Amino acid sequence: MRTFLFLIVMGVTALGLKLLGSAGVLLQKEGPQKYPSLEEAKKELKLGGVQLPAYFPQYLEWPPFEIIAQEKPFTMILMHFRERGTKNTVLSIQQMDSKFKETLTSRIEPDQIAKKGNILIKERPIVFFHSFCRDGLPCNKVVWEEGGHRFSLVAKDSVEELLKIAGSM
Repeated sequence: MRTFLFLIVMGVTALGLKLLGSAGVLLQKEGPQKYPSLEEAKKELKLGGVQLPAYFPQYLEWPPFEIIAQEKPFTMILMHFRERGTKNTVLSIQQMDSKFKETLTSRIEPDQIAKKGNILIKERPIVFFHSFCRDGLPCNKVVWEEGGHRFSLVAKDSVEELLKIAGSM
């Protein structure tokens, strides 16, 4: 009888520990959430390998003023950057699992595509969109896949600056 009770207590304890270990997974929020910092998003979502540009123009504010990320149903992070002084949103960087085709809508999105083409940056095939935003200002976009991720950069800037930023990632 003691052995039987011992086995029941051990089984209940093991089950309880298993449930506690799964609690983090069960409590994870699904879908995009806002985070106060890149470090907080990386820590909470266990995001590894977030790519940032090595070239970061002086007119942009660091850190990103808005970070939206998720782990479920797929890994994705979207960062918005402001221009110093004006506080206008001028750069959007999105990184996501390349197996999924859906994206989040950025604060800046091309409205009219004037030209679309394929280019190479550092031997990487990149789709380039020479576009304009709703306000009529240039709103260029580049998209590429690498290492299991899809990257999308949208900038209210010159083509040259956007390509420098993309090339530095």
